[in-house]
Amino acid sequence: MVKSSGLREPEFHGADFVHDSAPSGHAASGTVPGRLREPAIRGRISFPSVHPNLAGPSITGDEILYHPQMVKAMRALRRCMSPLGLQGIALAGILLALPSSSSAAPRKLDLNARIEKECGPPGYRVDSGCRVELGGGTFTISETVRLGSCTATTVRNSVILEGRSAGMLASVPRFPTAGTTLQWKGPEGGTMFEVCGASFLSFRDLTLDAAGAGIGIRMSADNAASAISHFVELRNVVINGAAVGVYVTGRNYADQVDFVTLERVSLSNVGTGYLQDSQQSVVGRLETVEVTARSRGFVIRNGSLSCESCYVGALPPGKASLGDFIAFHLTRGSEPAKPWEAHHQIQIEDSHMELDRGTFIVEDAGAHFPITLIGNSYSLQCSTPGCEMRVVDSNSRAPIVMIGDVIQASSNPPARPKARICHRGPDLIHLGVHKKPEVSELIWGCAQTAQ
Repeated sequence: MVKSSGLREPEFHGADFVHDSAPSGHAASGTVPGRLREPAIRGRISFPSVHPNLAGPSITGDEILYHPQMVKAMRALRRCMSPLGLQGIALAGILLALPSSSSAAPRKLDLNARIEKECGPPGYRVDSGCRVELGGGTFTISETVRLGSCTATTVRNSVILEGRSAGMLASVPRFPTAGTTLQWKGPEGGTMFEVCGASFLSFRDLTLDAAGAGIGIRMSADNAASAISHFVELRNVVINGAAVGVYVTGRNYADQVDFVTLERVSLSNVGTGYLQDSQQSVVGRLETVEVTARSRGFVIRNGSLSCESCYVGALPPGKASLGDFIAFHLTRGSEPAKPWEAHHQIQIEDSHMELDRGTFIVEDAGAHFPITLIGNSYSLQCSTPGCEMRVVDSNSRAPIVMIGDVIQASSNPPARPKARICHRGPDLIHLGVHKKPEVSELIWGCAQTAQ
């Protein structure tokens, strides 16, 4: 589990040397026995004990300074410059560091045409499955890639869309590190992938640079048109920059987008990570899924959720924030008069959440489905001394079960926050829920309004 020490701005501080054998991310000050001492280099950037996606840049100043070419440059400059001059060029070296010039420029890709060419015409056909291997590099996508169009004649079943490898996006400067990156160049707020009627569809080993897109991947179905999306999976996939990373829905509340699997998936730098409002989105599984978001981690308006080894971290809210941050928002659809328009069974297990504001788990649907929380950790990172954060705020009409959860805190200086667990429903069953010493108080009840 990733446990950070708080969401903080980068710190600028000095370094006594550049140690050319030190691993990336380690402190670069002090004396290392048996190694050369380099001249003082001020202005090293570090992001102490913060999850890399929350810090913003995924390439730190440490990594730049430890790069062998930077070390050689500093040594050469030392021979012709004073220590004061060397300090002055340190920040310039960091800010001007660029990815290798040998990287190929992004190439335009008409992925709709590529799928048509390699998979043949859509529809229900004999032996219609195919594998589309994208190859290495960065490819620009200027229009929505459609895998099925919600009719029986346009279904795209049994397609594997595969890159070479997934990877995060560096942000100072911004560039892809994956083996295969698909970069959105379509209209602002558009949808990068539209899936409707594509069973056994698989996205594998690739990164979607979805900055500017409204939705990274939208999965839908239309049962009446024989266009269901059954067993859709994402494995080793990164979606970065979309307003919504993954959206699971249907043309009608009972349309089937079921058995959805996300495994080793990062939904980073998004507004909302995962949004689900299909009543038939059941028996899916999210495992080892990371979300760093500005408004919501997971929003479940319909269907069930099983999230194991998941992570949620709060980014600064940004312009399009939906209000106070919520890691898991268990709510209902747009028609509250229909009792089925709400979440189903929810299980969150062995997961970690770290927030500096907002609430970890909110249930405001008043649904009749239980919520089970097992072995999770909640890191309270509010910075005001004595601040209070809600771990659970529930209106559920069904039981909530908490087993072996840990409530901890992290801020600098220590804020000694309070934690509140509020359930207005019939049963709150808890066993072995542990408050660590840095949390001043764990309150069971809803009597007060949290800050």
